[in-house]
Amino acid sequence: MGFFASLFRAGPAAHDDYWYRPVSATSLAGVRVDADTALKLSAAWACVRIISESVAGLPLPIYRLRPDGGKERDSTHVLYDTLQYQPNEWQTAQQWRQQMTTAALLRGAGYSEMVPGPRGPMTRVRPLHNDWLTLPKDMTDPASTYTYREPGQQSREIRNDLVFRLDGMTLDGVTPCSVIEYARESMGIGLAAEQYAGRVFSQDGRPRGTLEHPGKLSQEAANRLKESWQESYAGLGNAHKVAVLQEGMKFNAISVTPDDAQMLASREFSVEDVCRWFGVPPHMVGSTAKVTSWGSGIEQLSIGFVTYTLLPWLKRWEQSIRRDLIFDKATVFAEHVIDGLLRGDQESRYRAYMIGLTGTFLSPNDVRRLENMNPRPGGDVYQNPAITVGSTAQNGAAALDLGAQDWQARLIELTGERTNGHADH
Repeated sequence: MGFFASLFRAGPAAHDDYWYRPVSATSLAGVRVDADTALKLSAAWACVRIISESVAGLPLPIYRLRPDGGKERDSTHVLYDTLQYQPNEWQTAQQWRQQMTTAALLRGAGYSEMVPGPRGPMTRVRPLHNDWLTLPKDMTDPASTYTYREPGQQSREIRNDLVFRLDGMTLDGVTPCSVIEYARESMGIGLAAEQYAGRVFSQDGRPRGTLEHPGKLSQEAANRLKESWQESYAGLGNAHKVAVLQEGMKFNAISVTPDDAQMLASREFSVEDVCRWFGVPPHMVGSTAKVTSWGSGIEQLSIGFVTYTLLPWLKRWEQSIRRDLIFDKATVFAEHVIDGLLRGDQESRYRAYMIGLTGTFLSPNDVRRLENMNPRPGGDVYQNPAITVGSTAQNGAAALDLGAQDWQARLIELTGERTNGHADH
């Protein structure tokens, strides 16, 4: 009866939260891997933190195009406050953008519901947890609906056109690809190695030796001896204690096998493997075993990280905002201010600008745009400044010998405004 009763035993009710919990799969290493357990890997946590914090920490103002081709911040736009300061009642803009980016990194996409706010309809965005959200059958239909059910709450429908979506990588253009799903085996190995390393300290991983008794022990006596030994000498707290052997017993030490050493060394490889999945150079998560090919200076490393890792995520944000949040798309757009991250040091920039100005393939307004400033009247003329503007430089070659302060003074003279690395707003 017990067998048949188990077949018909009632499971959780249809409305029970059991059916709404996230589903995770077990890797071949025997470890369950999902978006939450993956963050127990220090490399995964560091990669997600670095990307999400870097994206969320950049200014994201609303711009309006000017008739002369320039742009200016539009602080009166209804979305300006939403993206810069207060997206909803309890989060700051930095917190919300970091949460959305984290969801896209781990689960393939981040979702938020657009609701009315103090500046107008649909000017507030509230994040939606991926595990409680059911996607529409037809994502391309604006009239389709998402189904959302928070634990302990009744499910509700949300119109497709009221959901802001930040997509990561996708194979069919609609369904997001979860990094965790594809990296399950890699991260499972990493988590298994972490657990093994923990057991090395808590349980010694494998016996460090054997106890040899000259006589024959009963099973009960052997069990008592084993339990007594474990209680007295196993674990980190009992390390290096002096063992007292009686009745002619001997302790035979067992050295660490090459397999054990390789297992512990695999933890270092796991860091590099996780970084590869997220596109973060290992040196940025504290792993210095590998030498990066992005350059040797801090400036080159930072520019490489921005170019190859951050820029794709920044573009996803900007284009998702344009698609879902902005109605006057012809003249209004959101854009991150990243000029400071991509610039070289001040003297190198000024030297490059002077070469361009002297060679007449850069105009003063070109320089101003590179410095994130608006153009000025008369600044679109391509002429050699050594000839057209009086200065201490008599020709292009002499201009290249100017010091850092002279470069700045010279550029102020040519462009009409100080280029100090800050945007002109």
